[in-house]
Amino acid sequence: MNKPADNAKKPNNAKKLKFADGEKPIKPNKKAAQSKSKPGKSREKLPAAKTVKDAENPKSKLTFNRGAAPGGTRKFTFKPAEATKLGALELTRSATGKLHQKVSEVEHENVGIEAGHRIEQAAESVYHSGKRTARSALTYVRSKPYRTAAKMEKKILKANIKRSYRDALNKNPKLKSNAFSRFMQKRKIKKQYAKAAREAKRAAQTAKKTGQTATKVLKSLVRFIKSNPKVILILLIILLLVFFAASLFSAIGGLGGGGFPAFIASTYLAEDGELNQASLAYSEWETDLRLQALDAETSHPGYDEYRYNIGGTGHNPNELAAFLTAVYGEFTYADIESVLQEIFAEQYQLEFTPSVEVRYRTVITTNIATGESYETTEAYDWHVMTVTLTSRPMTDVIFPYLSGDQVGHFGILTISGGNRQHVGSPFDFNWLPFISSYYGYRVHPITGVKDLHLGIDIALSAGIEIRSVQDGVVTFAGNISSYGNIVIIENGDGIMTRYAHCDTLLVISGQTVAAGDIIATVGNTGNSTGNHLHFEVLHNGEYVNPLFFAHSGN
Repeated sequence: MNKPADNAKKPNNAKKLKFADGEKPIKPNKKAAQSKSKPGKSREKLPAAKTVKDAENPKSKLTFNRGAAPGGTRKFTFKPAEATKLGALELTRSATGKLHQKVSEVEHENVGIEAGHRIEQAAESVYHSGKRTARSALTYVRSKPYRTAAKMEKKILKANIKRSYRDALNKNPKLKSNAFSRFMQKRKIKKQYAKAAREAKRAAQTAKKTGQTATKVLKSLVRFIKSNPKVILILLIILLLVFFAASLFSAIGGLGGGGFPAFIASTYLAEDGELNQASLAYSEWETDLRLQALDAETSHPGYDEYRYNIGGTGHNPNELAAFLTAVYGEFTYADIESVLQEIFAEQYQLEFTPSVEVRYRTVITTNIATGESYETTEAYDWHVMTVTLTSRPMTDVIFPYLSGDQVGHFGILTISGGNRQHVGSPFDFNWLPFISSYYGYRVHPITGVKDLHLGIDIALSAGIEIRSVQDGVVTFAGNISSYGNIVIIENGDGIMTRYAHCDTLLVISGQTVAAGDIIATVGNTGNSTGNHLHFEVLHNGEYVNPLFFAHSGN
């Protein structure tokens, strides 16, 4: 420890640091400080790799890299000209080997020849060995900058570890008294540096892989877009719907300070009766139009032939209800009847096109005087009536009627189904794609006449399990002529559900069931043209559209 008297005698040293008992000044590591910049400078001095392109084939990926690689190794890739030289060298070596083999075969004939051959082989060995040594020396010289850079990096790492160790000893003097503690402290510091190096390397590898993956995904996406423009258009439309939906929910959420519930945007606002009437009216117009096309022989008699080109008719009631709600909100049928007729006229076109074709027939003529018969060909007119019924998708027709926000609202309503589901689903999967006949008017598949279909038909394979859509009591389980095997369930709150054309009935009259219980299986009994479930829902004695009032299994 420094004495105060000594310090007083030497004023020039007043600014020097003073240390308490037991403390030891940390000597600055001059070598470490001086070598901080040396690794970077050494890296800058590394020879740049020279890549020689193939002049004959500029697009060739074969190049010759003349730069030395780290660690004293060299990585070579060859252009075609150098590959040719290597091939020639291999051929020369192969030929030399063959020559030695031939010489060996006759060595036993002349001792002098044998001795000369042995001297020649030894000389060749010395030559090739010297050549390899020269190549190794050249490689060693060229890799010197890399070894120098690696050595400097290792040196600075050791200096940093030493400095960190001394810092630790200064902060924890107790470590000095215990050799084992000092050993563990130094080991701990080394581990920390090693861990940091590993993490840095791992981060670099991860970044590289991420970049490569992103590049591959981007290239795949570009190729997909080029080969599937229609799919991309559909995706853009979906994104547009999502955008409008988000905007709509945001707007609704802000109305009245949040007092206006957001789920209203996904709900049909009209009364049940108004919804039913709109859908029934549209289906009746479709049925009348189809019957008009099929009855062309009565409405346009006198033609030799009737040709029918009749497209499909029938609309999705959910799309119609979603459109009316998005545009008119809580509508009545009287409010929207004229608009429905306008949309119907744009969706369907019925045309009767008469035409005349010239045909030829063979006529046998008999000469009365001679009694001879002969054939002649004569032309005649053939009158044809062509009946063409064309239709457009409803969405194509109604979209021009929708504003920007209304498009988003329409998308939400078609997904939600209007939030009118009073009962559950008759199946444990989405049955919407399997609907073969909607609720409303139709041409009866058996009688061919106009018929009011009071339920929906879900075409499925025989034996698929049918589930009760509500809690209640089985009021009937048996056979009813046209319905075939049928189950009827009531819940006491004015809702009755019917399940017709079943194959096997799994409940009996008077039995209590819960929503989701298996009650029957799909069949083809009664007046039916194939395996399906005819499903009806009544509310307070009135038929309602099951598409609106039952869950679809989504």
